[in-house]
Amino acid sequence: MGGMDKDTSKSKYPNNKYSDSLNLRPVTDKGLSTGALENIKGTEELLQMPEINGMAIIESGKITAGGFTLSIYFNSGTPIIISVTVTVDSEGNPTTTMDEVFDLIETELDAVPVSYTKLKDEDRILIYNTNNPVTNITLSYGGSVAPLEVELLPAVSNFVIIGNTPLREKTILFTVNDTGTESLSQIWSMTYDPTDPKGTAAISLIYNGRLNFSKDHPIEALARYENTKTQRVYFTDNSSIPRSFNAVRTDSVALRVKDFALIVENDLFPALVTTEDQDGGTLPAGLWYTTYRLKKFGGASTPIAPFSGATAVTTSQIDLTTNDPKYWDYAYATTIVNTTKILNYSVPTLPEGFDEITVYAVNETAPGQFQAFLVKTETLTSETSYDFTLTTITDLEAIPIEELQQYDVDFERVKTITAKFNRLLFGNVKEASFNLEFDARAYRFLTGTNNSYETDIGALTSKTWEVPESNNSINPVNKDSTALNNFYLYKKNSLVLGGTGPNVSYEFEFKEITLDNSSNAEPSNLDTSSPNGNGNPLWPEKSPYVNMPATGDIDVTVNGNTVNIGSGFTNFKNGRMESYFKGYMRDEVYRFGIVFYSKTGRSSDVKWIGDIRMPSAGDFARDSDNLWEGAIAQWYSKDIPAFQNDATVPKNVGETRGWMLGLKFNVDLNNYVDSTSDIREVISGFSIVRAPRKQKDKTIIAEGALGEVARKKLSTSQSGADYLFPELITKAPFKAVKSAGITLSSTDPASFTASRVLFADGTPTTPEELLACQAEVYDSGNNYNNTGSPSPGYYYTIPEKGDYEFIMRIWNTLLVAITGTAASDPQIDSLYLTLKYEITPKNGGPVRTFEKTLDLNSTLTGDIPSYLNSVGSFSPGDFGLYPQGFNYNQLIPNAEPGDIVTASAVYNVGIVVPPTAIGKTIILKSQITSVGTAGPEFTYFGCAKKVIAPEKNQRLFNLTRVSDGAASLDSVGKPYIISGYNHNVVDDWTLGNSINNTTSIDNTNVGEPVQQYATIDCPDLKFPSGTVVQEYHDDTDAKYVLKPVSGYVHISENTPFNTDSVPTTGGIIFNNNTAVRSWGYSEKGDVYSREASGIPNYIQDRSRYTKALALCNNVSFEERLNFSTGDEYGRIKEFKKIENGGYADVESKESLDPTAEDVKFLNVGYSTNTYDGLQIVNAGSALISKGVFTNFAAGFNTHMTKYLLNYAFGYSDVLDRDKDPYLGEGNTLINGNTTDYFTQHNNYINAGTVGNRIGFYDSNGSGTKTPRRGQVAIVDICRELDKQYGGNTYKQRKDTEYISTGNFSRVTKDTDVSIPITTTVFGGDIFQSAFAEKKLYSTNFNYQAYDSGTGNLGTPQIRFSPIIGRIYPVQSVVNTDMRVGYHFNNYQNYPEDDGTNPIAETYERKRDDYMCPVLYSREKILQSYLVVGQNTLVGEYDNRVYMSQQKLNGELFDSWTIFKPLDYMDVDGHYGPLNKLEVLNDQVLFFQDKSFGILSLNPQSLITDGSGGEVQLGTGRGLVTFRYISNSVGAFHQWGVVKGKGAVYFFDAYHRKFFRYSKGPEPLSDIKGMSSWFFDKIEGSILTSDNPILFKGVTAVYDQRFSEAIFTFHTGVPTETLPDLPGGSAGKLPTATANSQFTLVFNEMTNAFTGFYSHFPRHYISDSRRIFSQPPQGYPVYIHDEGVRGVFYGVASPSIIEIIVNPKGSWTKVFNNIEYLTEASDSTGADLVNVTFDRLKVSNEYQSTGDVTLVVDDNVRRRMRTWRGQIPRDGKARIRNPYMIMKLEYDNTTTEKRLIIHDILTHYLDAPM
Repeated sequence: MGGMDKDTSKSKYPNNKYSDSLNLRPVTDKGLSTGALENIKGTEELLQMPEINGMAIIESGKITAGGFTLSIYFNSGTPIIISVTVTVDSEGNPTTTMDEVFDLIETELDAVPVSYTKLKDEDRILIYNTNNPVTNITLSYGGSVAPLEVELLPAVSNFVIIGNTPLREKTILFTVNDTGTESLSQIWSMTYDPTDPKGTAAISLIYNGRLNFSKDHPIEALARYENTKTQRVYFTDNSSIPRSFNAVRTDSVALRVKDFALIVENDLFPALVTTEDQDGGTLPAGLWYTTYRLKKFGGASTPIAPFSGATAVTTSQIDLTTNDPKYWDYAYATTIVNTTKILNYSVPTLPEGFDEITVYAVNETAPGQFQAFLVKTETLTSETSYDFTLTTITDLEAIPIEELQQYDVDFERVKTITAKFNRLLFGNVKEASFNLEFDARAYRFLTGTNNSYETDIGALTSKTWEVPESNNSINPVNKDSTALNNFYLYKKNSLVLGGTGPNVSYEFEFKEITLDNSSNAEPSNLDTSSPNGNGNPLWPEKSPYVNMPATGDIDVTVNGNTVNIGSGFTNFKNGRMESYFKGYMRDEVYRFGIVFYSKTGRSSDVKWIGDIRMPSAGDFARDSDNLWEGAIAQWYSKDIPAFQNDATVPKNVGETRGWMLGLKFNVDLNNYVDSTSDIREVISGFSIVRAPRKQKDKTIIAEGALGEVARKKLSTSQSGADYLFPELITKAPFKAVKSAGITLSSTDPASFTASRVLFADGTPTTPEELLACQAEVYDSGNNYNNTGSPSPGYYYTIPEKGDYEFIMRIWNTLLVAITGTAASDPQIDSLYLTLKYEITPKNGGPVRTFEKTLDLNSTLTGDIPSYLNSVGSFSPGDFGLYPQGFNYNQLIPNAEPGDIVTASAVYNVGIVVPPTAIGKTIILKSQITSVGTAGPEFTYFGCAKKVIAPEKNQRLFNLTRVSDGAASLDSVGKPYIISGYNHNVVDDWTLGNSINNTTSIDNTNVGEPVQQYATIDCPDLKFPSGTVVQEYHDDTDAKYVLKPVSGYVHISENTPFNTDSVPTTGGIIFNNNTAVRSWGYSEKGDVYSREASGIPNYIQDRSRYTKALALCNNVSFEERLNFSTGDEYGRIKEFKKIENGGYADVESKESLDPTAEDVKFLNVGYSTNTYDGLQIVNAGSALISKGVFTNFAAGFNTHMTKYLLNYAFGYSDVLDRDKDPYLGEGNTLINGNTTDYFTQHNNYINAGTVGNRIGFYDSNGSGTKTPRRGQVAIVDICRELDKQYGGNTYKQRKDTEYISTGNFSRVTKDTDVSIPITTTVFGGDIFQSAFAEKKLYSTNFNYQAYDSGTGNLGTPQIRFSPIIGRIYPVQSVVNTDMRVGYHFNNYQNYPEDDGTNPIAETYERKRDDYMCPVLYSREKILQSYLVVGQNTLVGEYDNRVYMSQQKLNGELFDSWTIFKPLDYMDVDGHYGPLNKLEVLNDQVLFFQDKSFGILSLNPQSLITDGSGGEVQLGTGRGLVTFRYISNSVGAFHQWGVVKGKGAVYFFDAYHRKFFRYSKGPEPLSDIKGMSSWFFDKIEGSILTSDNPILFKGVTAVYDQRFSEAIFTFHTGVPTETLPDLPGGSAGKLPTATANSQFTLVFNEMTNAFTGFYSHFPRHYISDSRRIFSQPPQGYPVYIHDEGVRGVFYGVASPSIIEIIVNPKGSWTKVFNNIEYLTEASDSTGADLVNVTFDRLKVSNEYQSTGDVTLVVDDNVRRRMRTWRGQIPRDGKARIRNPYMIMKLEYDNTTTEKRLIIHDILTHYLDAPM
């Protein structure tokens, strides 16, 4: 019972051990022999795996017109011929279905009959006749596409088992065939009755096909019995992908190779958003994405499908029941709140063979912040498509976004598998990578040639055009500095813009959208007072100026599918349009690539297509309908030809269209580099992807409307002080306050003279002071500054250091009267007016005071003005002061920024009061109101920085043109723009009536345009969600260039201007011939409808806008280059952002006047002198409108703006581009002269050809051309980048990260790859809109009217200067259509004016809000791709363990096929690869070459939810940690690790030791006496080889019956020839003495090594009951411990016991006799009395008897049941030594004989010296 010991010293050897044993066991198999040694049973052939006859496979192809014939041939008999006639419809499309074809095939097969299996729910049949095998199958058809796929699998036999796993009562075997014309792979199910294994053993074929099994790669497998219908087997061979199947599936023999994959092959199409329901849901706002996965019942699932495009959901609703869908109010939600919306989706195409779908949704709530949800899991009812809705997130299961962003792990190979806690574990993995050798590069060429920048282009017929992959292939046209004369913009040998490559080509595509259709929309404020009398929305009287009705069902084409996206707007106010058709910025460079998807959905590395410069707006020609698709926008009517001379725009006619820029790619898969395989079997589809255009990658910073800049024209009659700058002036009247007067007391002296001091800015200091007039003004918050800091009155803060001159102007009427007395009684003794300035230093220094007192006595009069009539109860008297203006100019030197200047006015009035006045009331009034025709009395305070001749301070401001003005010359011959009533520049309304009057010229408020400067209004620079722009002030660092895009003019109705005269009282007159003049109106004000008599009334002229959507011209790429190269017309040396109403210093050394000290741009504009009957009678006091936030640019070229305008409107040739862009036709009159003539654009071009470019109209056909209104030039702010997208070299491009464009092209086996696949790509970063904004917004002032009836001043009223609005088309990264807040096109919170509510006018004076949530403008990064090494993180992880999702028995879908990316654990790779996973009790052991340890799994984290739903978390929580049991002991041999009843046994090849692990590592080979043997015998290739199937390495099994761990060591290929084996098979037999194979046994019951066995199979098979194997070179399956004892695979092997006899240690002994007790019996149990050992050998280190045959009753005799005999001699000498080695050998035969060896006794004599 001590077992085998080969280590203990002979002198110390115990008598309960033996030194060698063969085919003996110390454990009984029939009883009463445990503790003795018993010869073991051998192996007996259990069964032969039958030869597999030929099989035929029929699978669906693609039915095309025309019939076909299927022929099936058999070993004997008549072949089956099946002819199929395909029916077609009227268009020639087949109407015969594949189901009908297979029904016919089955009918024919059943009629023969023929044995076949049809794959469930699939058009696939396998024919397998056991008696009459299939020998051939053919298909004949017409056309290029096979209607069926047919295959013949040849007959195979002689199967080698390379893997197995038990499955309850079954054992699953994996084999390869050794014979046959092909090597196929088989899976079998073996069963037997344990009570009669040989009599009941059976084997059935599960599968035969092309799973690529090989003897080079043994299979490790495990099975999971779930129920009677689901019994899944998982297996891996460390070469192919891990796989699984259901062992009880009845149609498994017909399975395809892909059906075994854990991740099912698929060609998933992304879900498409279709319609949006307005009500019924609670879907939160934000961006929504969806995806899904498909599953098979009881089987694997697909990976996550590509995400749908982002769809915006907002709280706004469209009222589809009216003609006013509230377009203006439809906007993004500013916060993530629940809406009432529902999104509907469709998956238009589903792959075949799936049973269930799981839908997921993702809500992006802020840029890069995602919430993911499991929406539903549902059984599929359709095999072709699936529709679903997204209604709410209430009760949805939240999941980590990483679950969807990352692929479920797909494995290319797995070495070892096990299972624990209902999880499948994979160890030593290679994650699947997918890449494709595909040259996607597309080059661009010179027009009409094959000349390209890539000089290495070789044979154009090759798959790469022989261009090395590492070439940079940089197109010089992508940078302006290298583009000139390098216009590589075209496809090869083509005039089409695009590119061509060996496999990919592209050109450009447009998607039409509607930017404005207000002509067909009914605004909410239907008002017949509009000029045309019928509420035409082209002239709305308040917003929306951009409007459109909602459209019914909208059909779009997405990824080749027609999708109905429901009702809504046909622009980017529609979230579904936004999802599909965001475009690309014209003339920008974008980087594109292509990504291929494997059959399991994994993406390849990105294949670079090219850095593509998009075309410019002018690079395309008009079509036959005069539509110019290259344009950003174009007003168009099918009823009115574009660009006609005298366009009229009736109501309900015309709309403004826009064109989103996209691309159309052609991908040629027929040119796939790997010609050995069909690419349709490799990929499931592809996507065109692009690099995100981040801020640092933009060569076009922003696009917007060009704004002109003017400087004020100073009159020669004016002083040098300039009063027209917003920070220096406020036109606001002093407030007049009526005094209540004072009643004289009767106690006063009978006669006295009182001097009454009247303060204009304070309260009386004595009771007798009369408060008469208080001067007050509004501050910036519209509050009276009567008590504010630093003192009451009006004050002003100094903005910059310098000398200032201030002016105070007081207009006043003073009236003094006494009630109830004669007018001659009171006397005014004196009257003085004191005007005062106080300067309060910011630093707290002493106040400086400046004042002036005026003696007003000389202006007294004895008459009260008659126009005052009666004031209160007064009678007219003789006392008063006529209206008169008083000015006080004061120079204040050395003012510092922050100093406060306060102005005040004080009257000092002395009154003589006679006794008769006692008890009377004295009234003193200051009256400011409208006084007849004299105009307004206006009190104001202003200042200007002191002008010191000859220097001038240049002041620039907005010149906001709504229409052109006439041109004239000033007194020194310089041209400038003036304004008459017929040619109105809205900012410049002249103060005089004559446009040819020099006084008028001098006093005009608008000076000359300054073409060196410009403003640019860009949504991208105004919205925080837009583009970040860099300001700069140094002309040595010029970063930006302005380039023209297009020219647009105002959309007009009828004739474009008014021919009626303007009345002198002001206002604009309209008649039936008038339409949109040069502006529209945003506030109705005092608008009166046309009287019935037809006499026109006036519309108050307050707010003006231009709707510049009528296209005049687009600028081409080549023309735009002039602005960055050559003359550099558009190069900017200064660029600054200007706030609302703010200013900027222009740091220019090239100012307008070389002697100027500085230049300042003021963000203001000037407006009309006519307002509500108040007339400003001095040019220096015009009203100012504040400018909205803009950008100011100073150009290097002094005519920058002129060139931008001329190019924008089509005047780019050398004869035209230097002309003034805005001067009208004909001579300009100055003082009646016709000789002053200006260069101007007279070359009107016939509208029938290229159209009315700059907008001149031939209104009456006479040829006289007059300018059209509202010209707007669209420009781009551009820059050149050296490393756009990180650089453009081959090496730099490899670091690019790409994002989805929403593009996907599905590739199936039916895809015709003989022609290129065409796919349209949008998914850019650009929106297009008709952008509406204020350019100038209104400035308010206070006004009080005089009430002649009461003699009082009226309630203070707010009055505003006009606003200027512009509408223009623009490309932007911000969806301005969906902007929120208060803006020009949104009259939300804009109440009707009831005549008393001043809030009604706040819209006019409020600046626009530029708000659009950042979320909707950022690049969508939910799904990204890498160029190189998309799979760099996906590779060999030989020390990694992955864990699957948790399995529930009976689940519909197999959770063991899903491995989440984070569910893994890496053990320390220092100790070598992970070779084996094994479960021991609750522990998962892992084995590496030089270590082993325990993986800790957390069972608590593995619990599923209460509904039994799928576990979604993939965060590694199940695999908690690991710890090493030993960091020096390990297992190299995967098949040399075996689990016993309470321990794991393994061989450590590194140390050549045998270990057991139970509670700790036990080196059994050391402690059980086998260390020397392992070190001596186990050497050579076995230490580095691990494939026992090829006789290299170790294979092991545990025998549950005898508690034996059996290890077979293959140290070489067996050489001895075997005799014929039962069943006729032959092979070779290795033996222990051949020193090539050893089978060693460790017995758990005796806790010892018990010996060796003489069977050396390649592979053991165990089902925990019995052990099976195949002979080393044979094919039958043998069962162990059956049949004749000692006979293995039909060959008898001896049983041997070797002992070391040493009873007294080192004492020398003479060994004489031997006794041993053995029992022998036959198969019936009958005693065999003469059967015992057959040979004996005794030896020591110097003696040997040799093998002595034992002959019964000769040299061995049986006495008393004990065998006795003499110990043989070595020749003549007795065996004399301290010890002897005795080997007893028994020859097992093919006849069953059981031998039991009990005790062996040796007799000896002491033989001392």
